[in-house]
Amino acid sequence: MNIILISDLYPAYAGHSIKDVSYALHYFVRQWIKTENVLVIRPYVFTGKNWHNLKLKSKEFMLDGVRIIHCPVIKIPKLKIFCLSSIFKIIKKNFNPDVVVAHLGFNLIFGYKVAKHYQLPLISAVHNGDFRFGFNMLSEKILREIFSHSFGIACRSDPLYERFIKWFPKLQERCFVAYSGIDRNIILTKNFAIKKAKKWISSKKIKFISVCHLIEHKNIDINLNALSNLNGQLDWIYKIIGAGKEIRKLQKLTEHLGISKKVQFTGLLSKENVLKELQNSHIFIMVSSNETFGLAYLEAMATGNIVIGAKGEGIDGVVENGKNGFLCTPRDKKELVQTLEHIITGSSKKELEDIVTHSRETISNYTEEKAAKNYLENIIKFCKK
Repeated sequence: MNIILISDLYPAYAGHSIKDVSYALHYFVRQWIKTENVLVIRPYVFTGKNWHNLKLKSKEFMLDGVRIIHCPVIKIPKLKIFCLSSIFKIIKKNFNPDVVVAHLGFNLIFGYKVAKHYQLPLISAVHNGDFRFGFNMLSEKILREIFSHSFGIACRSDPLYERFIKWFPKLQERCFVAYSGIDRNIILTKNFAIKKAKKWISSKKIKFISVCHLIEHKNIDINLNALSNLNGQLDWIYKIIGAGKEIRKLQKLTEHLGISKKVQFTGLLSKENVLKELQNSHIFIMVSSNETFGLAYLEAMATGNIVIGAKGEGIDGVVENGKNGFLCTPRDKKELVQTLEHIITGSSKKELEDIVTHSRETISNYTEEKAAKNYLENIIKFCKK
């Protein structure tokens, strides 16, 4: 099968920062290319006034064997009209597609127009951003038209699936969940994970961690407020890995709360160093709002951390409250404090060891290979209908 994937979520060049893009789609595609032909088109929208005088060129590069073409798409100023000639030229010159897969925002309409032009099946993917910004980017009428003409609709998590079918109940039969996966090589063995759990449960110092973009909806300020309310006798340290516009505000908050000596802002780290920090930490906290899925949760579970995620968001359904982790209501400081206190002082060693064990069992079902296979099988299934 020849698959075209259209998304500006995809990296545009080697080493593209995770601050700006998501590698989750790449983890799907680098598995798909083992059996299928895949071309990734990564559009960038240009809205300059003098666009007709510019010579905009497409750029191509390879990443892990995946061919990616970064191409310009002209948006006519003040109008929601796009010139897709660059995409059509790429396809005509490079590929004979069997199916179009499109992810997020304007890319959905690009995929829809390409599929319609070539009379191909379309798989449209739904992210949290489509709920947060969708109506600002594309009208409900256009989104309804796109989804109604999609052969399959890939919802990126269980909560997104539930939200989508409430939004478009008549399209439920076309929907499926396309969850993300991680490199199976980073998953600790069961014995090692339990050994790690026993060690920190008996430890006098607790290591908290978050890995994310430092933006408002990640709710790091609530984490800081909750930690500052813990029993003053507890010895803890909190590492925040990431960068973003909220960093100065968060640094000032730690000073205001009197916990600046216990909080470390590491900035952006390499993937290898992030994993090292996760292997050395105990409790991963990210009770963020409007979260599509979040590979960081999976990586935290894989490295033997107890995860605290958000109710009703992307990780809800993977994390089951009290079984393989914990879930809290976003921006509910009191609930987060209660959860932290339960983990630290209110749980037996057996309960916490069981949570780490169940977490390890869960994560074995969320490998990159299994996630990519699930997505590809659904593409094939819905294209045959």
